[in-house]
Amino acid sequence: MFVHLQPNSKAEEFSKILSDIGNGNIPEEDGRIKVFCIGCDIVPELITLTDKISPNIDKVGNNCSSWLKDRAILTPTNEQANCINNFLLEKISTEQVRYESVDTVTEEEDAVHYPVEFLHSLDPPGIPPHILHIKIGAPIMLLRNLNLNFNFIDFN
Repeated sequence: MFVHLQPNSKAEEFSKILSDIGNGNIPEEDGRIKVFCIGCDIVPELITLTDKISPNIDKVGNNCSSWLKDRAILTPTNEQANCINNFLLEKISTEQVRYESVDTVTEEEDAVHYPVEFLHSLDPPGIPPHILHIKIGAPIMLLRNLNLNFNFIDFN
């Protein structure tokens, strides 16, 4: 059996917009980009945005997957995404836990080429920051399982 899906022009257009944002092809002004898309809301302030997208974030609990699937905030840079994530994290009233990345090199001669201060400052996509703050009840997303002895799963 062969199935041919009809192209969805709105999905293709939105996909192209996301790709252009990710590739830095949309000019930004003062850290903001102009994107015109149907169904998108433009808000003037971060608190208005987070209250609209993530109301009652401190009460999400175990319904995290179903709660997250209907929400998205697009930012042109990881730095801005981290700023929004930290702002949302502050709204959750549970105790915050701090985790730091491992900052040792396997080859001693590499330590001269890659000072730990430089490594700590990097923020590559798909990698948590050097200092990671999380709270019980905060939505988190597992990007990859580095320890295959444990079966971590990021869905219900």
